[in-house]
Amino acid sequence: MKKLLSILVLMLVVVCVFTACDKSNSGTDGVIYESMYNSFEGGHYVEVVGYKGRETSLEFASKYEGVSVKKIRNSAFEGNKNITDVIIPDSVTNIGGGAFSHCTSLKNVTIPDSVAVIEFRAFAGCTSLTNITIPNGVKSIGKEAFQGCTSLASVIIPDSVINIDIDAFENCTSLISVTIGNGITDISQGTFYECTSLTDVTLGNSVININSSAFEGCTSLKKIVIPNSVEVVSYESFYRCSSLTSVIIGNNVMGIAGSAFKSCSSLVSITIPDSVKIIGEEAFYDCSSLTDVYYTGTAEDWAKIDIDSNGNDKLIGATIHYNYVRE
Repeated sequence: MKKLLSILVLMLVVVCVFTACDKSNSGTDGVIYESMYNSFEGGHYVEVVGYKGRETSLEFASKYEGVSVKKIRNSAFEGNKNITDVIIPDSVTNIGGGAFSHCTSLKNVTIPDSVAVIEFRAFAGCTSLTNITIPNGVKSIGKEAFQGCTSLASVIIPDSVINIDIDAFENCTSLISVTIGNGITDISQGTFYECTSLTDVTLGNSVININSSAFEGCTSLKKIVIPNSVEVVSYESFYRCSSLTSVIIGNNVMGIAGSAFKSCSSLVSITIPDSVKIIGEEAFYDCSSLTDVYYTGTAEDWAKIDIDSNGNDKLIGATIHYNYVRE
């Protein structure tokens, strides 16, 4: 009898070690999980699909019924007004579309290196979110992923990220500092649209295109250095950056599109390389303070640039400093 009891106790200990008592597999009570199967996802996996409970701080399990938790489902916590903190385990690879959108009390989120994709509107409208660390495993940040996160103060995009979709940080009105890593080639349309507190922007050396309205309405931005990797400064990319005083354009930019710097009313000087072949309509319209252009080419080179005369009076009338050597 004693031997039988000993065996039972040993079995219970083993079960405890490998299931419920294993903290790596445990999570906050009330979190709802659902088992899934998809051959493209490697077979069986588990999604976090919702929450029934009163806790404000949530930690998700890394496993459910012995199967890895891989994804937070689309809209899983959408509109939850109570959650303040979330810890995501290092088994999760995907944060679904709208997963935490309009969780207006959410302040802190721990995202592990395992996450590769933050989908569309994943954190949109999280107005209390003050900081977010995007780990060095994320490859893609979806459309409007952090749109309207009005308390977010700084963002560092690691080198692992190769895609930021349109309007990803639109209307993040408290955002002051942005660092974009060396994996990004395109800064998408409206990425930082109306980020009215943005003052410090560091662009990675792999950026090729700054797309339309990427920094439109960033009314606190004072200086921008466009790296040598950039080839195109697109339509309205810095439109209404009314505090912008200085712009340095990289040595490989071929075109400055129409309205690119329109209504940059504080812009005093701009450095333009001799790689530029075309400057579009109203590229510098309403740049009422523009007085000096520092041009790396000769007077003959400048004369060859196709400058649209419509709305570029201040550029055409500025003092051109030829053969300028960038520091």
